[in-house]
Amino acid sequence: MKFSLVLLLCSVAAAVEYSALQDVLARAPVHSIRLAEIQSKVEAQGPMDLVGALCYQELQEIMGELGALTSTHKSFQAQCEQTKIQLSGTIQNKNSEMDKELASAIAKESGALSAKTGLTQDEEYRKQKSAKIWESNAIIDKKNAERATHKARYEQDMGDFNKALSDLDNIKNVLVTSQSYDAEGTAKTDFAKATETTGATGFLETVDKVQSSFLETVDKVQSDYFKGMTNRLRRAGALLENKENAVSGIDKLMKLIYQIRNELWQEMDELTKIEKESIVNHLTWLDSMYRHISSLKQQKNDRYRLMGRKLKSFAKYKVYEAHHYIAYAKARKVRDRAEIDLFFALQECNSEHPLYAKASANKADEIETIEQMIKILRELNWSGAVYSAISRIGAGGADENPEPGFKLALQMDLKTGLTTGRYFFTEAKAVPFSRLAVKLVIGDTWGWASFDKWGSMTKLSDINLPTLKNGRVQQRKVTNFNVFALKRTITPGKHAEGNLEIWADDYQKENFLQIDGASDGYFDFGDKRDGAKKRGSFQIHDFKNKQTVLAVNNWCAGNTKHDIGLGTQPQNKEGTLQPDWTGADNFQTLKEQQQLMTLSWYIQPSDWQKSIKHTGQAQTTTTTSSPTSATTTTSSPTSA
Repeated sequence: MKFSLVLLLCSVAAAVEYSALQDVLARAPVHSIRLAEIQSKVEAQGPMDLVGALCYQELQEIMGELGALTSTHKSFQAQCEQTKIQLSGTIQNKNSEMDKELASAIAKESGALSAKTGLTQDEEYRKQKSAKIWESNAIIDKKNAERATHKARYEQDMGDFNKALSDLDNIKNVLVTSQSYDAEGTAKTDFAKATETTGATGFLETVDKVQSSFLETVDKVQSDYFKGMTNRLRRAGALLENKENAVSGIDKLMKLIYQIRNELWQEMDELTKIEKESIVNHLTWLDSMYRHISSLKQQKNDRYRLMGRKLKSFAKYKVYEAHHYIAYAKARKVRDRAEIDLFFALQECNSEHPLYAKASANKADEIETIEQMIKILRELNWSGAVYSAISRIGAGGADENPEPGFKLALQMDLKTGLTTGRYFFTEAKAVPFSRLAVKLVIGDTWGWASFDKWGSMTKLSDINLPTLKNGRVQQRKVTNFNVFALKRTITPGKHAEGNLEIWADDYQKENFLQIDGASDGYFDFGDKRDGAKKRGSFQIHDFKNKQTVLAVNNWCAGNTKHDIGLGTQPQNKEGTLQPDWTGADNFQTLKEQQQLMTLSWYIQPSDWQKSIKHTGQAQTTTTTSSPTSATTTTSSPTSA
């Protein structure tokens, strides 16, 4: 009878947890293939460990894709910045060159006028050419004003198009949210099935609500584009009046919305194409006008050169003036070409960012949904198998350790554990052990240190993350010290010489234990504990190779300015970066790595070598997945 009651309670607990997972999926802001795959596992109510493993697997894939997407975006933006700097530099240089040539031309013209002999006919000719130049400049000003008017009209139209896209999303959201699920998880896809689950009256009320919301949204459109289509949308809303075919009507309305969207995009593309062509034509016309003006000035200067010896001095100045104007025109041509290139480069760069923002936001929404599910899985209190699966996947393959015979005993998610002092995996069953290992995972890299236990240690409380309340301190050398890492800056090796600096207090640079090679001038692998202040030091060092293996600092000061590091922190030119990562304050900058940042403790059972001799290989610790066998792992988080 008791056994049946336990099974009943476990099944009820499972149903509650599956319902919580389904609720998270139902509220997901995006609906992707990944989430659909997870949802199918949840709806099938498969084993919780498989659901947890799938969640972590999908989370790591999304984070990888998001990293690659961000890297590509940064590379593209860097290229954009380089292009903008290069073209802007060209424009600036040519503007300076034009100013210089124009000033020189004006100076030569002034000298020519001072040497003028007063020939009326030639002077009149010059005035005529100058008038034509003025008229050409006036035409240019008029065309520029027309171009500005066209540009303003284009920006106004594009602004209305953007409002239309927003209106379209609002209308579409009304139809999308109409395809909700009932309490049994059945999709309301047709009248017959809906009436079976919610009743005909409830379904009709839902359809009326959808139709009412649709018409209200149509009445609230902001864009002029959609205001002219209000009657068309209202007539389309009549498709919902036939309640038996309401789902089909919603599908038709959705197709209409996508048809309108495609029409809207087509008009936007056509308008943008026309605007680009108008800009190119205008700039081409400007170039021809400036060449025409340059030609007029050249004609004016040619007349001066024909004046003969009497006007030789005057003509000499005008020739110099012409040379400067030619150089000015060439510089302007290059400048105008660079401005055209810069305009299109800015258009391309600016259009890429919204696409990246939308794609990254979708992936961020996926990550948020899966993280909520993982949080639910971590808070399970009935299945040890769930924790076994989560610990394996969450630690990035924690079971595949660089040394054999170790089993996971404690694991902390640093994203939440450093501020709460809680672990999401704990091994409740105490077994005699002879060696310890600590592994720090930061994103896709990790560091590992193993060593013999000391004294009569029987539990991990002497080595785990200390608190100000328990006041635990471990400042000692350890024996049989082995180092492994997936990071080039850490020198791996067996039988190294290691030391621990673990406490919840502050520390000074003094080499308290007289560690060989440590410095009194830096925070490194030989420091002195200072119990007067709050800080926190969890540091494991390989003093034989003069290196820090892993460090987690500053978690007791009541802030999130934690120092996280693998290996020895490289020194900068000023010598302000400390080798043991003290003062790095880099936890908040590692936002992507925080999704997989764990600190894990492992033990090697004392009889492990005996098991090898007896069986010929190391025995593998297994965990049962039965909800009733909770003696292997505890599911409630424990405080540090």
